[in-house]
Amino acid sequence: MKQTVVIAKPPVYDQCVRVFGAENIEGKPIIWSWGDRIYNPLGIDIPRELFAHEAVHGERQGRDHGSIQQWWLEYLADAAFRYEEERLAHRAEWHAHVKYGAGNNLTPIFNGIAARLASPLYGKLISVDDAKSALALGAIA
Repeated sequence: MKQTVVIAKPPVYDQCVRVFGAENIEGKPIIWSWGDRIYNPLGIDIPRELFAHEAVHGERQGRDHGSIQQWWLEYLADAAFRYEEERLAHRAEWHAHVKYGAGNNLTPIFNGIAARLASPLYGKLISVDDAKSALALGAIA
């Protein structure tokens, strides 16, 4: 999925601050998928691996839940749903690193992706060790 980058806060910014805490959102280099758009409030450079991550969200938002708004409502309210969505997106991000980073030591990158999946940004849904297992197992959905 081709996504267009928008330098602005996403429509769900305030809800994300309420759910995850201002300390985890405000002023942080976070990007949000909204269908075929990526909201990028701080205008950070987005590497292709994060485009792969956000593309998973963008595709699933319209395809599986009827509307982007409905996807976000479920994402913010249901920790199990949020974990599954992030597991799929983080796995796609990891696979993009593997594809484009051949010959490099990817262990620090893998550990960083696992730490982010287990972080307060998503509600500390799992441990870092469990995140590593989730990233390493299975095929990309």
